Amino acid sequence: MVDFFWNVGAPESEIDKLNDVGAICNPPTVGSWIDMSNKGGMDGGWYFPVEIALDKALEAADKGHEDFQTLKKWIDKHGFTTCYSVKRDMGAAPPRQTELKFKLPGSDF
Repeated sequence: MVDFFWNVGAPESEIDKLNDVGAICNPPTVGSWIDMSNKGGMDGGWYFPVEIALDKALEAADKGHEDFQTLKKWIDKHGFTTCYSVKRDMGAAPPRQTELKFKLPGSDF
């Protein structure tokens, strides 16, 4: 997967992040995604569909960003310790997004 992102011109810092988070998570499965817009734009990224401790999953995020601090406060307030998926945008230009999926308490649909 790293070769694919390298060949399409993903920033080296994002390829390093993919390697670093992959080493931390050691996921048995790795996925990728590509999103095409009607205006010809393209974006892509990677995801690890695994249950993982949040302290490890948060390594995928941009920790200096204000939204990271908001998310961290929400996680701490609600006592989450794991998420079940980590996803990262590999676009050429910031802002790059990190997505974490949580199992919320309550009934399943």
